[in-house]
Amino acid sequence: MRRSFLLSLAFVLAPVCAATTASAALVQPVPSTPADTAPAQSVPTRPASSAPPASSSTVVVTARRLPPAKMVEHLTHAVTQSADASEALARFPDMVCPSSEGMPLDYDARIVARIRADAAAAAIGVDKPGCHPNVIVMVVPNGQAVVRALRRTQSYIFGDMEPHQIAEMAADAGPVHAWTVTRRRSRDADTERVGTMMQDVPEIQVRDASIILAATRLDMTASVLLIDVDAVIGKTVNQIADYAAMRTLAPTRPAGTGHHSANPDDTILGLFAPGDPAGRPRGLTGFDAGYLKALYHGPATERGMAKMGQMVRSIAAASPPSGAAPSAATGSMPSSAVPAR
Repeated sequence: MRRSFLLSLAFVLAPVCAATTASAALVQPVPSTPADTAPAQSVPTRPASSAPPASSSTVVVTARRLPPAKMVEHLTHAVTQSADASEALARFPDMVCPSSEGMPLDYDARIVARIRADAAAAAIGVDKPGCHPNVIVMVVPNGQAVVRALRRTQSYIFGDMEPHQIAEMAADAGPVHAWTVTRRRSRDADTERVGTMMQDVPEIQVRDASIILAATRLDMTASVLLIDVDAVIGKTVNQIADYAAMRTLAPTRPAGTGHHSANPDDTILGLFAPGDPAGRPRGLTGFDAGYLKALYHGPATERGMAKMGQMVRSIAAASPPSGAAPSAATGSMPSSAVPAR
């Protein structure tokens, strides 16, 4: 069932990628420093791929220093998307398999490699090359138009999202649109069944629950991230990939937008927030790296409020990195490397 859904998801989104890579008009490059700029490339049309680049170079993931301890709790609550504090936070139960589409071939491959490195650094299982993607990153001409089209014709692609949630996303004119497909399971991985005891009512048989542990867990089965092509110009490969990792591997929301008051300079989740981009992180911050690692540590059924408390303690206790190390995934997005609408 998981494989058939992922194949269906890839089939539905494939025309979106084709429309992006088929654009031939290129805009003029923007100024950037030589160290951060990759050579301009045209966008080749190719089949979807989840394989990392064929290179012997190693991707080194580093993070900025952690914010003051009092800010960690605020940041954790501000960026975590959770409807019910008594429910478990969503996360992938098995291997993740990232893919990237819509950028030049080299950029897509480096984004995939970077997401894989981010996941591995957080002790998240990463599937072998050639796997069926369940983490899908796409750079598209207009993400809002894609969401609206999918809502009209193939709304099943949004999984168990409520209609009002899909409507809110379709009304969002921002440059980023993301959603996660989840499935509720018991602590023992049993799935919902309908009509066993009460007709037409979903049921899960569970053994017990507690104040700390919920009776069920919320498993991610797929994550999709759409980024408008105009928004990636001037961003580095590291920034785009690390932002994608935080949005697709965890139940997060962007910082610095809407009513969420997280400082966009304290987390990579503020990458596309309005305002001066000069202070935005160049990759995962200490908070971001600690967030992913803490989310995937411990039982998957830990209730949201208790889990976030544990995450705050874990992040705050981590030693901040002393400095940056070289990375194999550098280079910003010159406007000549991406198709214009």
